[in-house]
Amino acid sequence: MTFLNPAMLWGLLALAVPIIVHFFNLQRPKEVLFSNVAFVREVKKSVVRRLQFKQWLLLLARLLAISLLVLAFANPVIVDPDRQQLQGNRSVAIVLDNSFSMTAGNEKGNYFAQAQSLARQIIQAHGKQDEFLLMTSAQLQLNAGFLTSEEAVENIRQLQYSQQTRTHGEILGFAPRFFSLASNQAKELYFISDFQQSTVLADSQRVSLEDSSILIKYLPLASRTQQNVYIKDQVIDSRILSKGKPVVMKMTLVNDGSQPVNELGVRVNLEGKVVAIANQSLDPSATAELELTFTPENSGWLSGFIELDDYPIEFDNRRYFFLYQMPEKYLGTAS
Repeated sequence: MTFLNPAMLWGLLALAVPIIVHFFNLQRPKEVLFSNVAFVREVKKSVVRRLQFKQWLLLLARLLAISLLVLAFANPVIVDPDRQQLQGNRSVAIVLDNSFSMTAGNEKGNYFAQAQSLARQIIQAHGKQDEFLLMTSAQLQLNAGFLTSEEAVENIRQLQYSQQTRTHGEILGFAPRFFSLASNQAKELYFISDFQQSTVLADSQRVSLEDSSILIKYLPLASRTQQNVYIKDQVIDSRILSKGKPVVMKMTLVNDGSQPVNELGVRVNLEGKVVAIANQSLDPSATAELELTFTPENSGWLSGFIELDDYPIEFDNRRYFFLYQMPEKYLGTAS
C-alpha cells in the first residue's frame, strides 16, 4: 500500500491529544476525611475497574477515529505487486489529431478547439516539475526535446489543421521515439482525436507497443455517432488514354455509419467540368464498388476529382487524381 498524499500523515501527531486527556483523567483524587465513611468503603472494587475499562475503550475509540480521518485524507492505494509502479516526475507526450475531420463538431463546439482546450487542461493538471512534448498527428516530434508547462501551453495556440495525417498504427509505432530524450522514468502518452475511420483509424486498430513502460490514454472527442461515407480508393481501368476514347474509373465507397445511405450523389469533375454522374446506395458499415465512364476532351496532363454529396462530414468528400491523355501525334496510324 502507498499514499497519494503522504504529507497528511503528519496529522497522526494529533493522536497525542486524547492520550494526554486520558492520563489527566486518571490522576488520583484528593483524599477527604469524613466523620462517617461507612458507605464509601462499601464501593466495590469491581465498579472501579469497570469505569477504568470504559475509559480505555473511549481512548481507543478516539485514537481510531483520528487515525481513520488522517488516513482518508492521505488517500491510500493498493499497488499490484506484479506491476512496477512509476513514481516521481513524469514525461508527458500529447498528440492532437489535426486532420480535416476535426473541423466537424458537436454540441460542445469544434473538435479541434476542444482538443486544444483539453491539451491545456492536461498540462495544467500536472506538476511544475513535469516535462511536456506537444505535437500533432501530421507533425510528430521524433527525438525532440521536452518543454516546460508554460512553453507547452504557449505552443498550443500555434497548432493548425493539415491535409496530411498519420494513422493510429503509425503514431503508436513511433511512440518509443517520442520519449528518446525524456528525463523521467514515468512516461505518459495522450492521444486526442475524433477517431474517424477514414483518417486516424484507417489502418489496423491493434498495434503492439514494444516499450511497455509508456502509459497510453485515449481521449475521444465525439459524443455522438457521426454518419460518414468516404472514397477508400480509385483506379483508372483503361490502359491507353487517347483523345476520343472513353476512360473507365473504378472506385470503392465506404459507409462507416450505422444507418443506410440511399441514392448518394457521386460526380467526376475533370478540368473544371462534370464529366460523369452516378447515384449509389450503401448498407450500414458496408462497401460498394462503383464504375464511371467519361471521355476527356483534351490531351496531356489532366487534373480532376471525385466528389460525394455526403453530410455533415465534408472533409473527405473529394478525392483528387491526375491522368495523362496521349496526344494524337504520338499515336501510330493504322496502315
